[in-house]
Amino acid sequence: MKTIIITIALILVLTESFSQAVTVPNIALSTFEKDYNTNNEATDIIWTASENNYVVYFEYNGKKRSVLFDESGNYKENRIYIPFNKLHEVTAEYILKNYGTNTIIQCYEVNSNTAPFRNEVEIEIKGDITTLCFRPNGEFHYQK
Repeated sequence: MKTIIITIALILVLTESFSQAVTVPNIALSTFEKDYNTNNEATDIIWTASENNYVVYFEYNGKKRSVLFDESGNYKENRIYIPFNKLHEVTAEYILKNYGTNTIIQCYEVNSNTAPFRNEVEIEIKGDITTLCFRPNGEFHYQK
């Protein structure tokens, strides 16, 4: 009986922790509304906060996306999630040749205010997630 009560209490605490609303800076909210949701086109909108950043996950024009804002609410980066078969051919060949036995977690196009456009591919290597970055022409650039 004691175990059941402790389990129920733990579930209630965890549920409350995850259901708390994220307080997002007004500049981030207005940038998101202006750039992605002017006519309520964005769907499945979820805001999260971590460390010094805010991220909004959503679907827009049939594509899953995320936008990263800094602690002040200033735009930093936007990602469009893409299937592996939509990657540049050179990128896909590189991954298959060098990481063909590993699990691909996700692929996305990245635009940011500090770095040029790139594709990133997250793969699992021996239980760890590694991010591979590629130039617009598909060539491997670096690994995070």
